[in-house]
Formats: sequence, C-alpha cells, structure tokens
Amino acid sequence: MVHHALIGLVVLASAADSAPSTANADSAAHQQACVQLCAKEFTDNGQRECLGRERMAAQRELDALVAAVTRSERDREVLAAFNETQSAWLAYCTADCYAVGVNWTNGSGRRAAEEFCRVDHIRRRAFDIWLNYHLESLSEPRIACNDQRPDA
Repeated sequence: MVHHALIGLVVLASAADSAPSTANADSAAHQQACVQLCAKEFTDNGQRECLGRERMAAQRELDALVAAVTRSERDREVLAAFNETQSAWLAYCTADCYAVGVNWTNGSGRRAAEEFCRVDHIRRRAFDIWLNYHLESLSEPRIACNDQRPDA
C-alpha cells in the first residue's frame, strides 16, 4: 500500500508538471506543493489525513470570504447572483472531483487525487471571491498547500 500511495503522488506530480496552460501551470504548482507537503506521509491514510487538513484549512478560508461577501453586499441582485454562483460552484466541484476519482478507478491514489482536486478548487474559489468581490482589505487567500503567510 505504501508503495502504491507514493506512486500515486509521483503520478499526480508528473501530471501536474506537464500542464500546458497558465491556469494548468498554476494548478500544477499547487499540486506540486501539496505533493511535497503530504509526501512526507508514507501511508495512504497519512496522505489523506494531510490533504484533509489542507482541505479543512482551505474551507475555513473560503467560508470566511463567503461570509464577508454576504455581510457586506447591500445589492440584493448581486447577493442573489453570488449565492446562485456558490451553489453552482459547489455542484461543479463535487462532480469534477468525483470524476477525477473515477479516473483513478479503485487505485490506492484515488482518494488522494480527489482530495487534491477539492483543495485546489476550494483555494481557487477563495482567491476568485477575494479578487472579484473586492475584498482586498482582507488577507489574500493562500493558494498553495505549503504557502505559509505570516497571518496564515
């Protein structure tokens, strides 16, 4: 199992390294940071726990930004559109990460690949909200797993 998990992380890292577009290059850099951070764990469970901690930290950051928009936005139409977008994003994220997992079939890297996917989507959504809803007064969200801002 340990060998398969490490192979899964290497495969994820290799796939990340071969990304052609800027968006994919950003995602590749993020995945590489997660690989480096969580590769220290030598079991499937250890890697999933590591990625789970990253996902929970990213989710807390996203939740804070969503709350900031909800608190500060006075235009009902903008707020309704934002809420609709959040629902659509969540459905997309769920479906996309499920598809990533299905692509791994029942391999030992499946759950780690799904967690990578979730962390990546959550971090990107947090950054998009921060940027698009003019929340520059708040700290910029972390993008990479090992991004250690002083306020993080």
